[in-house]
Amino acid sequence: MIVYDLQAVQSPQHGERGIARYVAELASALDRNHDGVVDVFAYNDHLPRVDRLERFGFGDRLRPFS
Repeated sequence: MIVYDLQAVQSPQHGERGIARYVAELASALDRNHDGVVDVFAYNDHLPRVDRLERFGFGDRLRPFS
């Protein structure tokens, strides 16, 4: 099982630049070009849940972790 950690994009101030941008673009590319290789796209449920998590379109593969 492959789990991809998305918590870098959860920063309200910096979630769309730097490392967060790299994490987001890599997640999108993996989903688009290698369908099914990532089983879970995980976000940290102790950090703010930002709208950009929903924009990925990962559906039920987007899950929280503690």
